[in-house]
Amino acid sequence: MEKVEAKNEHCNFFLAKKQKYCKFPRLPNAEYCYHHIGITNTEDYIKCPADPKHFIKKSDVEAHVRVCSKTKQANVAKSAVWYRENINVKNPLVEVESKTKLKEVPGEELKSFFAKLKDTYEKAKAIAAENKLKLLEEDFWDYLPGTGMPATHSGGEKQIAQHILLCKELKENKLWGEELTYIEYGAGKGRLSHEVSEQLGGKGKILLLERESMKFKFDAKHRKEAFKRVRIDIAPVSYTHLTLPTNREV
Repeated sequence: MEKVEAKNEHCNFFLAKKQKYCKFPRLPNAEYCYHHIGITNTEDYIKCPADPKHFIKKSDVEAHVRVCSKTKQANVAKSAVWYRENINVKNPLVEVESKTKLKEVPGEELKSFFAKLKDTYEKAKAIAAENKLKLLEEDFWDYLPGTGMPATHSGGEKQIAQHILLCKELKENKLWGEELTYIEYGAGKGRLSHEVSEQLGGKGKILLLERESMKFKFDAKHRKEAFKRVRIDIAPVSYTHLTLPTNREV
C-alpha cells in the first residue's frame, strides 16, 4: 500500500500495521507527536516513568510526573478503601531487560515445554468432550438478532459464542443466580458482563474491573441496573473492601 503524506499538523510517524500516519498533532518545532518523538530523538526525550506510552523531555521529568494523568489516576486509586498494594501479586513482577531468542533456548527445555503444551491441549479437549461444550447452531443464530448491533461490532461471532458457552457453564455448575455478584477481570468493553446481565434479565449484580479507558462500552445498556465499573489494575484490589454494585436511577 502506497504511503499518503501526513497532514502538516499531524505526526509524521507511519503506523505500519494500520497503514496510515499517526493522527496526533506534532509537538512544536517537531515532526512527531509526544507518543513518537522519543523514537527518533533519544538524546532529549525518554519514556514517561508513569506512563511509558508517551515520551517527555528529560529536563521535564520531575515536573511532568507530578501532573501526568496516570499519576493522578494512581493517586485516586490509592485513596480508595479497597486499595491494598500488590495484595493479589504473589511475586511482584521483575522487569526483564532483554528477551531470550528461541534459538538460544536449550533443546531439552524446548522439548519439555512442547510436551507440557501437548498434554494441556489433550486435557482441554477431554474436558470439552466430557462437558459437551458445543454451541448449537440454532442457539447462536437465534441470539444474534437480539444483540442490537452487527456481530462484527459486538466483538465478532466467535466472542459471542464464547460468552454464551461461559453462561451455560455457570448455570450447569450452579454458579448462576440474581443473589450472586459477578466480577469480570480486565473487562474491556464489558461484553461478557453484558451477556450475563442480559441472561439474568437485568437483575444480577455485576462488577467490572478495567485499568484502561474504553470506547463503546456496554455499560450504557445497563444504567439502571446493579452494573458497576471500577477503573483500576486488579493487583491492588482487596475484594473484601469493595463496594458492591446496586441498582441506580439515572
